[in-house]
Amino acid sequence: MFRVQCAAQSWWVLAFSLALGLGGATMAGEGADTQMAPRQLRAAGHHLRIDLMWRAEDAQCFEIWRADRATGPFQLIRERHFLSVFTDFIGRDGITHHYRVRPVAAGEATLPFSETVAGTSQAEDDEAFLTGVQEAGIRYFYDFAHPISGLAREWGYNDARPHARTICAIGATGMGMLNLVVGLERGVLPAKETKALVLKMLRFLGEDTERFDGAFSHWMDGNSGKALPFAKIGGADIVETAFLMQGILVLREYFTDGDAVSREIRQRADALWRAVEWDKFADPRQRLYWHWPVPEGKHGMRITGSNEGHLPYLLAVASPSHPAPPEVYHSGWVGTHQVLNKRYYDVPLEVGRPHGFPLFWTHYSYLGFDPRGIRDRHVADYFEHHRRVARIHYLYALDNPKKFKGYGAECWGLTSSSGPKGYGGWTPVRHDNGTIAPTAALSSMPYAPVEALAMLKGLYRDQGAELWREFGFMDAFNPTENWVAPLWIGIDVGPIAPMIENHRTGLCWRLFMQAPEVRKAIRTLGIQRGER
Repeated sequence: MFRVQCAAQSWWVLAFSLALGLGGATMAGEGADTQMAPRQLRAAGHHLRIDLMWRAEDAQCFEIWRADRATGPFQLIRERHFLSVFTDFIGRDGITHHYRVRPVAAGEATLPFSETVAGTSQAEDDEAFLTGVQEAGIRYFYDFAHPISGLAREWGYNDARPHARTICAIGATGMGMLNLVVGLERGVLPAKETKALVLKMLRFLGEDTERFDGAFSHWMDGNSGKALPFAKIGGADIVETAFLMQGILVLREYFTDGDAVSREIRQRADALWRAVEWDKFADPRQRLYWHWPVPEGKHGMRITGSNEGHLPYLLAVASPSHPAPPEVYHSGWVGTHQVLNKRYYDVPLEVGRPHGFPLFWTHYSYLGFDPRGIRDRHVADYFEHHRRVARIHYLYALDNPKKFKGYGAECWGLTSSSGPKGYGGWTPVRHDNGTIAPTAALSSMPYAPVEALAMLKGLYRDQGAELWREFGFMDAFNPTENWVAPLWIGIDVGPIAPMIENHRTGLCWRLFMQAPEVRKAIRTLGIQRGER
């Protein structure tokens, strides 16, 4: 059994919350006169679990009660719950339970119960199981979206701490947009309410946020739209802005109906996309600055290959209003690759780091940007390159040279995530402390479908009771240290559903790649082997 750290915060969460002058946790209901009863309570049965969902005010505190029969007796199974989603991981199929929920008001007083609903855990084939996994992550961006702005929160805790619920992440918001599209296509989100959430986000981004030459900061106050410093760096973050624009372009291409809401979504998405002045982020050496404006007295950090920065170079050239010259892509991205041309576990690797890099480098820029057939003078095919990186991670887990607990065919993949001693960028050999983030393998499903599905099924079956919660697997775990992360992180949840969908149908790749500006940029750059 793993130990879940519910009280301790990772150092980076604590450091940033203190730097921003944000207080500690407060519980919903304290100081409040009334609590709203849960609305639209429903139960959904899945493989080994039953999910409850309802509508409520943000950060309310609830009790969850369960019984084997509708008439009771009911037992309290969760005393203080601060989400409007609850997962009861039963561990068996064919089990029916009855549930009711009630809010906890100020002074620990309780209010009347909701209606009673019933759910049954049930066996699922692979397709239904994958949809259920996608839905869990999608709900991070739907049920847990910031109530004022609709943006994605940086962190997700099952408590009411104000800093975690205030700070929103621009890159995660872009990923969330793709999650909402997948949710609509899979029929797990209501169409009217989801379109309203999309429009809320776009209106807030266009009217209420602090921007820098059209670009956005890494972190943002979800209440006010004010830019917040990330690691003491203010101003715009063009990489996070690119991840946002990836989502915005997918929204524009997806909502093609003629109704008023769809038209406004397209208009606002296009305006936000056109407002980014990409050319201002190019330095005299034809490389993109990561941040702008450059902090006074400091040298601006450039985006160089190989890392998660492929997408900003493509979008900088693709911009219809403020494009950077094509030379920026060839010089700043292709020209700065760390060339390897070596083999690891007999797998050839053209560029990157020895033994591979954190797997999120193969995810973030490629939720919409289809890597199949994309090439440059160092990489013959980015999809094949990513497939090889995932293969190295898998073989490294089988080899397990450092003898960490758990590593194997159903527990593999290293990436950046929380860890027992704080946030880290985990990679094979050099930076490995035994921490596994499920997003690494799950988001690699297009590159390693058999291995990723085996990891998903095995982890869910054998360790789901410890690792699976309302929005899917917790951020990370370390069997050697007997540790499980107490939170979700938006940019780790964000790639899972879109990349699984790209494996299943290619939806997000198709929508992004059909954007006229993207198609033109790829032709201009000459980086794709033929049309797809």
